[in-house]
Amino acid sequence: MGVTVTGLDELIGDLEALDERLAAAAPKVVSKGALHIKTAWRRRWTPISPDPATHAPHLARGVGYDTARRGTSFSAEIGVSPLNPQAALAHFAEYGSLKNRPYPGGLPSLLEEAPRFAQAAADMAVDLLEGR
Repeated sequence: MGVTVTGLDELIGDLEALDERLAAAAPKVVSKGALHIKTAWRRRWTPISPDPATHAPHLARGVGYDTARRGTSFSAEIGVSPLNPQAALAHFAEYGSLKNRPYPGGLPSLLEEAPRFAQAAADMAVDLLEGR
């Protein structure tokens, strides 16, 4: 009785190459998702710029993102840059105050992007596993 296995070397080679292909593909997916969130957040905050009650014309322009990689983990941080001259006012715009209504931008933008990001990550995984 014996067993013959064929194609195992090819499979091992594909799995070893997966790290390199993931390192090339994942940052693009993460960056695109972060860009969509940033754009939606800016769009949501743009109407507050001319609102005399908020006095925060620079907030919408200050929303940005940074991406990072640690080993095989890829992430993005999206929010108001601390270098923005009105960064200290961001929490008032997002959550409101006693006298001003909130203009939520971050969480709604994240929730809007979540299904698209999940689909993009799934598509990337399928492409990688199929060797595309």
